[in-house]
Amino acid sequence: MTRFTAVPSVYVIFKQDNKVLLGIRKNTPWMDGWHGLVSGHTEEGETVKESLIREAFEEAGVTILPENLILSSVMYRQMGRTNVDFFFVCTKWQGNIQNKEPHKCAGWEWFDKDALPENTIDYLKIAINHSYESNDCGFFEVGF
Repeated sequence: MTRFTAVPSVYVIFKQDNKVLLGIRKNTPWMDGWHGLVSGHTEEGETVKESLIREAFEEAGVTILPENLILSSVMYRQMGRTNVDFFFVCTKWQGNIQNKEPHKCAGWEWFDKDALPENTIDYLKIAINHSYESNDCGFFEVGF
């Protein structure tokens, strides 16, 4: 019997005051033209923090220390496949944010938390809003 599997995904909600960092996805197989967070999939043998630190460097060129990642929410999501998403808030990093993957991202931009673009991916809005509304880790089920 084959066991059910889910894809572990990681996201960082970079915050500066009341602003959050978003980038427009391009040339990807999913949600091109929509705003998303620095994110990726956990690779075999990585912890979720290790994978997020790797993704932040690969996508935005910044270094994050593990202690500067605060778990904000976990999402169990069914949208074509099953994902378990881990959302971390980061307010301290080393280096300047830059677009290290211009073939996948049209660029990073800061947006006021209360004025996210209409074309921000819906489930990301849930996680971003929760990160500003609560200091507790939230759990959400989406797409069922």
